[in-house]
Amino acid sequence: MNRIFILIILTTIISFNLKSQQGSFKLVDEIKTKETKKNIDEYLVGYWQFVEMKSPEGIKIDTLFHPSGDLNYGYEIITRTDYYFDADGTYATNEIISSTTPINIESISGTWIYSETESELKLTYNKPKYILPEGLDPSYVQTLKDQMVLRPIEGAFMEIHLISQNELVIIEHQAHNENELIYNLIYYRKKN
Repeated sequence: MNRIFILIILTTIISFNLKSQQGSFKLVDEIKTKETKKNIDEYLVGYWQFVEMKSPEGIKIDTLFHPSGDLNYGYEIITRTDYYFDADGTYATNEIISSTTPINIESISGTWIYSETESELKLTYNKPKYILPEGLDPSYVQTLKDQMVLRPIEGAFMEIHLISQNELVIIEHQAHNENELIYNLIYYRKKN
């Protein structure tokens, strides 16, 4: 009898956790664009310039504070990279240098595809990158790579809130637990 009672309790807890996680995913899905893949693929082509960050209520955000428990990571002055998406499925970040050299060679580049099933813009880097704090000894970094402690990031994804021919709004998640959704919106304007 005790085993049946424990099994019922465990089943209830597991199903509650699954519903909570699905609830969080559902909240995200509700704010993602409902635009068709065909339109997204068409609208996305071009150079997108960062404009501003806003709260979901439409309030402009110039600075974000990044606390973490007792640690204080400080303030971030809001700026985001620009993007160039080509019709051939390639992209690059950073700035256009000139009309003859359209992409800065120092920028991150790769391929893009919009996944209709996941409602995400998937970016794959041509060259995997490492996210490292400044000032680390190169030999220490190499040791971390050799020990497989430090692994390269091969891509990223973006969730589109809104897209039109001239405006792109990306969802940027903020720290939150699995039962809530805290985010800001990153606004881009197409540069002609």
